[in-house]
Amino acid sequence: MLNTFTTLKLPLIKEAAEQAKSADPKAIREALAKIDLTAGPAATTLYPGRIRFDERGRRVGAIPIIVQWQNGEPYTVVPTAVSTRPLASVK
Repeated sequence: MLNTFTTLKLPLIKEAAEQAKSADPKAIREALAKIDLTAGPAATTLYPGRIRFDERGRRVGAIPIIVQWQNGEPYTVVPTAVSTRPLASVK
C-alpha cells in the first residue's frame, strides 16, 4: 500500500530533480524553492493544482483537504469543490 508521502510528494521530488538535472539533495532543494507548477502529475496530486513555495518553504495557496471514513472507506469531504462524498454527521 502506498503511503501519503509516496502518493503526494514523490511526483514533486521527481519534478524538482528533473529541473535540477541532478540527484544531489541540495540541487533538488534549490529547484523546489523555485518551482511553480500548474500542470503534470505533481500539480494534479495536490489541491488546488498549483505548487509553489514562499521564501520560508511553505506552500503558497495550499488548501487543506479533510478526509472522512464512511462505511470503512476514506472519502474527501472538504472542500466541497473536490469532495467525493458529503460530510456525514458523527453519531
